[in-house]
Amino acid sequence: AYSAVFDGAEWPWEALKVLESWLEENITPRIPPDLPEGVHLYGEKIHIAPGCILEPPLTIIAPALIGPGVELRMGAYLRGAVLVGEGTIIGHDTEVKNSILMNKVEVPHFNYIGDSILGNHTHTGAGVILSNFKISPGKAVRVKLDDEVVNTGIEKLGAILGDEAQIGCNSVTNPGTIIGKNSIIYALCNISGYIPPNTVVKNKPTYHQTILHKE
Repeated sequence: AYSAVFDGAEWPWEALKVLESWLEENITPRIPPDLPEGVHLYGEKIHIAPGCILEPPLTIIAPALIGPGVELRMGAYLRGAVLVGEGTIIGHDTEVKNSILMNKVEVPHFNYIGDSILGNHTHTGAGVILSNFKISPGKAVRVKLDDEVVNTGIEKLGAILGDEAQIGCNSVTNPGTIIGKNSIIYALCNISGYIPPNTVVKNKPTYHQTILHKE
């Protein structure tokens, strides 16, 4: 059912342009009767499906559609239109803004997910940042696809991750990054442009060690 947000889109990021209005039109509000104290909800258009685990304190700002069996851990902050698929984990001190997370996504530790689309079974390690705003304001994000550069027409666009893609700890994706399905990004990488499917990206900084002599 969630795939309907992509109807009519030529490019996947176009779904983010209509996400807020799509949620406003399609959400039937539902709040669990046993909502824990410390779960802060703002706005009417919030749907939390059965079977969700909510660990307070956390904040959800409408519109937000939270699918069945989602786990929202302590400190999670969802705002600016969020669609979360079944069985997804949004962890401690993770912020999700104007994004689509499909089924079984894991963003479990200190992540920023801004204006992004994460496919099924994707994973971000601790401290991963999906940057969504260029350092030069007022310019639309351009997406590099092989030899083609596509002007998205939007100023804020994070990353798009294909199914099963993984990003290692403390990596950063620059605005408009596309990572193909099954690709693996190692820790401490600075990623931009287009990463094809089934690709491994490694960053191996050099380091030196010496013996510490104490008198």
